[in-house]
Amino acid sequence: MKRFLTAFFVLCTAVCGAQERTAPNGLPVKPKERAVGERFNYGPGENQWLNLYRAEGAKPTPVYIWGHPNSDGKVLPSANDIPKNVVDMCRERGITVISWESVPQVKSYEDVMICRADLLLVYKWVSDNAAKLNLDVNNLFIGGSSRGTVVSWDFVCKYPDRIRGAYLAQALPKGAWAIEAENPLTVITADNPPVTLSYRTDMESDDGHSPKFGKRIADKYAELGIADRITLLLEQKNLYSGLIEFIEKHISS
Repeated sequence: MKRFLTAFFVLCTAVCGAQERTAPNGLPVKPKERAVGERFNYGPGENQWLNLYRAEGAKPTPVYIWGHPNSDGKVLPSANDIPKNVVDMCRERGITVISWESVPQVKSYEDVMICRADLLLVYKWVSDNAAKLNLDVNNLFIGGSSRGTVVSWDFVCKYPDRIRGAYLAQALPKGAWAIEAENPLTVITADNPPVTLSYRTDMESDDGHSPKFGKRIADKYAELGIADRITLLLEQKNLYSGLIEFIEKHISS
């Protein structure tokens, strides 16, 4: 477990440069504008809350459920950190976004297990409130970045009947593979849903978020005869450039 703690905490935080408060020249950086949503509690715990960014629609709207990354350790991460451009482009296309909180900075396998259980509660909250909030429970998509992909992957694989697919950024980094018996391949089945895994670097990268980890997932999909359900996006300046196309392709009418 200590090996997992170290690997996950150190290596799953590289995507969090957005948390920096100074530029390379030492001058302060203006904080990025945040998306404004509605906050709800999905459970009684202090960290069991989510932000809802509702899209307008005459019909119930598809939902993208996003899990945030860890931070660099200097600033505590939270569900408030969802990129505003992701929220904006989804809402423009009639897609509601949920950014959910659990253990803010995941440091151990036990933290991952808490987050996994909390995602089940988020799903229940969405189902219970779908009619009131105009949410389409038949068109739910899982998302996230780094930490968010690790804590969501179990749900993606074990409950494919509840979602239409998953679009994951900097997906399943090195720390996710630290415990052999719990590595991300062990839960993949032939029933797995469509997924897109998006990365900043190319396949030659050796950093903690290398697409090589995504290729392991793609190879397992191919082994199971479902290679047509997975896409790897490499060298992405905008990690969510393919999100709308992915969701619209897999929406059930």
